[in-house]
Amino acid sequence: MKKQLYIDRNEKRQSLEEVLGCRFLELIISSPQPSTNYQQQDGLDGQMDGYTTYGPKTVTANFYLKSMDPQEYQLLIRDVFQFFFQREAYYISSSDMKGIRYLVHPKPFEYTRVNTIAATFSIEFEVFKGYGESWGTTLNDFTFDEEKWQIGMNLPLAEDLKYVFTNESNFKVYNASDIVVNPLLRHDLTIGISGVGSSVKLINKSTGDIFQYNKSMKQGDILLLTGVYPYLNGDHCGRDTNHGIITLNPMLFNEMELTGLTNSKISFDFPFLYANK
Repeated sequence: MKKQLYIDRNEKRQSLEEVLGCRFLELIISSPQPSTNYQQQDGLDGQMDGYTTYGPKTVTANFYLKSMDPQEYQLLIRDVFQFFFQREAYYISSSDMKGIRYLVHPKPFEYTRVNTIAATFSIEFEVFKGYGESWGTTLNDFTFDEEKWQIGMNLPLAEDLKYVFTNESNFKVYNASDIVVNPLLRHDLTIGISGVGSSVKLINKSTGDIFQYNKSMKQGDILLLTGVYPYLNGDHCGRDTNHGIITLNPMLFNEMELTGLTNSKISFDFPFLYANK
């Protein structure tokens, strides 16, 4: 079976071979690029441990291009340039690890002529976020039939993963990422809460994070915690909260508690993040 490179752009997934007829050879993923901000204290040996963030890394895609004649060759290489070089970032992934994709911008590249009608070329893409993301989010069905999930994504095969909870005050949210999902680091995480009550409090007992909405909620109200920003029925409501955020520890079930509501419903929508894949 031929390897495929997939491009996700404008909510559409395309195979490069279907679009351009180039043969994709492999996708090479560089090492993670960690950077730790250590603390120095006068009079003490060494440094105190700090917080590690991940800088941009690269993925390199190798290709083989063959045309029917020299005239078609010139057209094909221009089609390749036009296809890859866009102002907007887009996602790439390979058939070797289809469920994990990378948001990228391509770097300049050149062709290596094999003969008058064929060439090889390599494109280095900058993964400016520093990590890959699952193609699916937690609100997609966790079935391999969807082709958004696969072996190697830290998914527990014996567990029924659940991200919507109705009338539950204590529940568990599994984070298959290999890093903490942290909205302060611009990680996507949307938590939707509905129900009737007041002083709504969401606690992640695994991290100690607490988010609290201090006013009342009535039937039909929707409280959204989108990253670091809270909204009630679409209106920003940060002044009515404790300004807390919720993070999720990696590769484990985060123990959660929701209080202050009856007829409650809460959902967690986020992609899994992979700095080491």
